[in-house]
This record gives sequence, C-alpha cells and structure tokens, in this order.
Amino acid sequence: QKSRREPYLRAISETWGPKCDGFVAASSVTDTSIGAVRLLHEGPETYDNMWNKLRAMYSYAYQHYLDQYDFFFFCGDDTYVIAENLRFIISKGSGKGPFNDSKPILLGAPEAMDSETLSCLGGAGYAVNQVALKVLVEDLLDTPACFPHYPSHQEDRFISNCFQQIGIQCLDTNDEFGEATFHYGDIQRHANWTNGVSDKNWKYSAPIATAHRDLPNLFDIAWKEGMGQISKRSVSFHLRDLASGTGMQRYHSLLYGLC
Repeated sequence: QKSRREPYLRAISETWGPKCDGFVAASSVTDTSIGAVRLLHEGPETYDNMWNKLRAMYSYAYQHYLDQYDFFFFCGDDTYVIAENLRFIISKGSGKGPFNDSKPILLGAPEAMDSETLSCLGGAGYAVNQVALKVLVEDLLDTPACFPHYPSHQEDRFISNCFQQIGIQCLDTNDEFGEATFHYGDIQRHANWTNGVSDKNWKYSAPIATAHRDLPNLFDIAWKEGMGQISKRSVSFHLRDLASGTGMQRYHSLLYGLC
C-alpha cells in the first residue's frame, strides 16, 4: 500500500533529493524506489502529531548516520531544497562570518519568539550539525523542556525550545547582502511581500510580517522587501500546495536549466 504522500516524495526523489550526499524520506510505508523508510513514531499518523514524527526522525538519523555526515537537514515533503547552496552556507557561513562547528548549530529561517530569543520557522527546514544532533538525542529530547510524548504540529517551536535549554538559538542565515537563504514561503510569496501590502490576504503571512518587524529591530538581522528577500544562494523554499502538483519539478527545471 502506498503512502498518500507518495507523489510528494517521488517528486523529491526525482529532483533535489539525489543532489544530497545522503537522503532518507520518513514515511508510513517503506519504498526503496524513492528512498522512503517506514519510520515508527509515537502517536497517530496525523499532521497534528508532527513533533513526535520529527523526534523519531532525529533519533533515526542519530542511530544510523551520526558518524557519516557533518550536517543533517530536516524538512517536510513540500519543501524544495537547493543542495549546493546548503553545502555552501554550511561550509562558508552567513554574511556575518563562518559558523563554529565545534559547538551545536541550528540553521533555518530565524523568527523572533520574544525580544531575546530566536527560533527557526517551520517550512523552510532546519539544519543541525553533528554536535547538535548528538546532544539533542542524548541529552535533550526526553527532558520535560522538550515536551516528549506531546502531540503538536508546532514542531518548529518545540525544537527551538529544546535547543534553547543549552543556549542554542536559530542563527542568522542571511548572505553578505542581507538577503534571506531559508524561505518560509515560495518565491512568489516572498517576491510580492512589501510589509503586508501585496499579500495581506495570504493566511500564512503572519510570520513574515513578524520577521519584517522584529528581526532588524531586535536582532540586527536584515529583512528586505520583495526580491531583496531572496538570496542568489537560497537554500530552501516552502512550496506548500504548489508541491502537490508539478511545482517541485518546475522549480527544479527552472533552477537547473532543464526547460
């Protein structure tokens, strides 16, 4: 029996997935043709149980691949990833300089949780280094502060809260021009954004509006408007509904000149 998300995973396996150094798709059904592994997790197979699903993914990566890779990237099946740019930012750092990979690192699309705390927005995906994955699974995931066994779709808040127990926050991933590399929405949504004027009716616009307001004022992280948000070294775009059709393939064809 195929997973109902099989078309999404197949689209990834035919586009950006093979460009990664290693690729595993967590699924309810094992399908080696698309790199899918049936991954057991606590709780029901629902969107509102995303946190327990992600906990299982972290544990699986730790158990099977910890010593094989320096960084691990986790995202949903509606996210498009440019693997070459992910490698670049991991190796070179952001516009503010290289990352210290001897310490735990959490990379993604930063969002202000409060005036002193940065979390990573869901949708754009998260990258953690080997040190971070090790400490997460060995020391953090089962502590009360990480809400083990709690069903929730807000896995972005939960993983950020988890790392904050050891002082780790989502880092600034803007490039040297102050342009974003991890994207909460698709290219069109970000390109049309002018402080809410163009996309004020988009139901997912609130985090972008919050980032526009808080990141420059509270954290000295640039947040430009329109195409200024989109770095030439962009790592990921959250396609949402676009991924259900041919969106993944269209992005891939345009980016790699396959049209």
